[in-house]
Amino acid sequence: MSASEFFIYNASAGSGKTYSLVRSYLLKLFRSNDPLPFRRILAITFTNKAVVEMKERIAKALIEFSNPDMLNNPTQLFEELLEDLDISAGKLQKKSKDLLDSLLHNYAGFEVVTIDKFNQNIIRAFARDLRLNQDFEVELETDDVLAMAVDLLIAKAGSDKKLTELLISFAREKVDDDKSYNIAFDLNKIAKLLTNENHFNHLKALGDKTLDDYSSLKLSLNKKLLTLEKEMINVANAILDLIAENGIDHDDFKGKEGTIPRYFKNIKSNRSKVNLDNKWMSSIESESFYTKTTTDDIAQRIDNIRQEIIEAFYMTKNALVNYRFLLSIRKNLVPLSVLSLIKKEIDQIKQDENILLISEFNSVVSEHLQNEPVAFIYERIGERFKHFFIDEFQDTSVMQWKNLIPLMNNALAAENTSAMIVGDAKQSIYRWRGGKPEQFIDLYSHKSNPFQVEARIKDLEFNFRSLPAIVDFNNGFFSFVASTLFESSAYAAVYEKCKQMGTRKNNGYVQMSFHDYEKADESHAIFGKEVLEIIGRCRDEGFNQKDICLLVRTREQGKALADFLIHNSNFDVISSESLLLINSDEVNFILSMLEWLIDPINPELKFSLLYYLADKNLRNDASHQFIRQGLELSANQLERFLSSYAITVDFHELSELSIYEAVEYIIMKFGLVKHSDAYVQALMDDVFDYSVRGGQSINGYLEQFRLKQEKISIKSPEGLNAITIMTIHKAKGLEFPVVIFPYADLDLYPAKENKIWFPLDRENFSGFDRLYTNFNSNLELHSDIGSEIYQTRRSEMEFDTINLIYVVFTRAIERLYILSKRRKTSKSSKVKSTANLYQQYLEHIGTWQDNNMVYHFGKPTERSEIQESEDIMQIRGQLTLTPIKEMNIAIATNAGQMWDTRQLAAIEKGILIHRIMSEIQVASDLEEVLQQFMESGDLDRQQSREIKPLIHAIVNNDMLRPYYSAEYNIYNERSIIDSSGNLIRPDRIVSNDKDEVVIIDYKTGRAKQEHLDQVKFYAGIMSAMHCTVKNSFLVYIDEDIHIKEV
Repeated sequence: MSASEFFIYNASAGSGKTYSLVRSYLLKLFRSNDPLPFRRILAITFTNKAVVEMKERIAKALIEFSNPDMLNNPTQLFEELLEDLDISAGKLQKKSKDLLDSLLHNYAGFEVVTIDKFNQNIIRAFARDLRLNQDFEVELETDDVLAMAVDLLIAKAGSDKKLTELLISFAREKVDDDKSYNIAFDLNKIAKLLTNENHFNHLKALGDKTLDDYSSLKLSLNKKLLTLEKEMINVANAILDLIAENGIDHDDFKGKEGTIPRYFKNIKSNRSKVNLDNKWMSSIESESFYTKTTTDDIAQRIDNIRQEIIEAFYMTKNALVNYRFLLSIRKNLVPLSVLSLIKKEIDQIKQDENILLISEFNSVVSEHLQNEPVAFIYERIGERFKHFFIDEFQDTSVMQWKNLIPLMNNALAAENTSAMIVGDAKQSIYRWRGGKPEQFIDLYSHKSNPFQVEARIKDLEFNFRSLPAIVDFNNGFFSFVASTLFESSAYAAVYEKCKQMGTRKNNGYVQMSFHDYEKADESHAIFGKEVLEIIGRCRDEGFNQKDICLLVRTREQGKALADFLIHNSNFDVISSESLLLINSDEVNFILSMLEWLIDPINPELKFSLLYYLADKNLRNDASHQFIRQGLELSANQLERFLSSYAITVDFHELSELSIYEAVEYIIMKFGLVKHSDAYVQALMDDVFDYSVRGGQSINGYLEQFRLKQEKISIKSPEGLNAITIMTIHKAKGLEFPVVIFPYADLDLYPAKENKIWFPLDRENFSGFDRLYTNFNSNLELHSDIGSEIYQTRRSEMEFDTINLIYVVFTRAIERLYILSKRRKTSKSSKVKSTANLYQQYLEHIGTWQDNNMVYHFGKPTERSEIQESEDIMQIRGQLTLTPIKEMNIAIATNAGQMWDTRQLAAIEKGILIHRIMSEIQVASDLEEVLQQFMESGDLDRQQSREIKPLIHAIVNNDMLRPYYSAEYNIYNERSIIDSSGNLIRPDRIVSNDKDEVVIIDYKTGRAKQEHLDQVKFYAGIMSAMHCTVKNSFLVYIDEDIHIKEV
């Protein structure tokens, strides 16, 4: 037995992180004597794409190792494992075959999952304890739920007096501030706090506060603000009077209109104009108040009242700082005060729709399960892990890490266990959603370690992605940033250690260019033109379109670039905007038709329908006449009119259909199938999801779609030969031969509206110990705590912005183009943007010239490896529809083939019934489940008529009926592992509060002894788990149902 191990891999971009993870994972597999070793390993990452990649790499390695050719042509990974394991190649190959066979036959135990999926498994296992339904659904679109909750709350205005007064008061405040009276925007904005882990603890601390509490606080704030206002006005008046009494004109003071008297006039009547960052304020005690040309008499008069002015300045400045602080708190008070009410609406929606928000997973596990014994959690989820792998640790939130620590700590307390954490603080760009890179920094710098096992740190120093010129440029630039920018020594240390060694041949190329422009709108054409020139050069030098990626900070920038390229070139472009469903003519036609069914007298809707039909089916010279005639017709007349163009449609029949059937009807009747593509298929998928959730209303679906139309998109097809435009956050983990980075001038301290939680003295703030307020420079002046919060957040902003730049610069394999605005900079001026840093770096290495706008590193050589030949850019999918009148269903996938042959009839029918039974919790679910299978295309009406009596006979059988009721806890097809590692998956187990269980298993064909043995084996395992097996049944499904009690 060996001791437990704890490894921390500091993996910079391109350093072979996934290779290291897979290699370490395989070592655990090969060193284990367990017949199913992967069931003892938990690998966690943060995206489904990363899960797929890791699973594929592990499986691919086992497949390659199992190939006889591996003995003659071993891969680097195979040779490394041979050395680590100290075994022969033949033995490693045999073990690979055994592991591959075991993996394929027990794939459900292959625990490479996202953190959300792992949490979901835990929550489902404890659903009853958490008072959740066993069959709850996970809601991914949390913003939709928040918007619905806000709408429901606002709808209560008028019936709830306190709420009504509060919302009216808030609307008036917004109008007074020259803002829209639309309070829904503000409430939706603050409602996001309920789903953001960064705010959970703060909201929990305020959870018991009522509207009355907030009302009392607001009254207290109003009194304090009024007192401060009077104090500032009195002091300002006193100083202005003092100046006048001494015969001093305002122009006698230094500055336009007299800087000092102008300050006091603004304090008196225009406080919003007072800038507390002005230079004269910091030197008020040492600088003269007048110029050298001032007469001695006036100078003496000003000097005589100098001390009073200084004292009045400090008094009003401190009062103004406090005034602005309290004002900021008051402005955020109303939205904050209704959060608990919004949460009640969310809870009701969750209960009504049987959903759990994905954003709640971490908090649910943390709040309810952290104190449970680890052994108990393992028993519930049916797994006991010995080895843990955590990828992308820099994106792990505090709550996620705290939830994992008990499980990992329990494992590491035993021998022959391990944990491996892989991360890179430089690639932490998700702080806004809970990612906390400081956790990883503290771990690998030995400042913290939650385990008894000493951490072993390994830096991955080689770069296997980028060519040498790019690696060298990044080494130089980020080392310079580390030495000149960061106030935080911890952040500086991260980038001081970021130097990598290149492994690739050839040179590589980096180009940095600068542009002069004043307004942001001017930048689109400027950057668009240069991007177009760069793409042209790259294409001439052997790069395919799909080799090129444009990275941008915002979606608006991406849209502007896409529009420019589409209108000024023949290049194919794919972006998040181009993939939106609302960009499809067919999708818009379907949606317009659905809207027209609800509002048939709307001429704009009718015009859009006729325009589409004319555009797709008629010559230009016939289109105008077609549209003009169609607009004058009623619905019935329009049917006859369209029939003359071979379009047969019955609008009355269409209006009677469910939303899913209606969409299919439109596609079929208007011949959209021949034009169909992935956009239409994605729309049908979205309609299907809506239907499965119980929605049937056309109007209801349209409202839902319009809410999220800027989000619903098709997936980007793999291998599509097109230039990609994406945001930096979407590009993380990807690589491209050519990366172009326009709009590269990022603010180090983004001016977007930021807010923070500020600690308060309960006695001075009506019992509140914290409140939500604006983040701005006023905080630094407010107090020592405010200054600390301000400086910490500014340091985080610096680090996060540089991390964005790092992610961009490290995506490039062969070429990196950086396109930035040129900003005026000097050695004495503060660095406020990355453009300042680019220029300072070029000055540092001695290449900057004021009249030079383009800088080169390395040489632009032709494409290293010629890619496969270009394909025509198409986003196409297969969509097959059958007329409703012919089959009386929505869509059929494979159901129509199911009973075509007698030989397979019983088997296929048994499999389908088996699947349907796995979805039935209680007998009353039968109709709904059958409807879902019909809508998904796995069942048609004829088959439903045959199957329904059989299932009805099962769930209503005298012996089985009690076990299809809500009296029992129900587990359909749930994997169970005993202490010996045996894995079983009974079709159905029900249990009561006394730990009495009943086992039900479905079979097809003739009864066999092995069926009895299998159920008895299930019963034995359940008994070993201290459950009392009350009964066991075998249900044979054929033309009739036969039930055998075991």
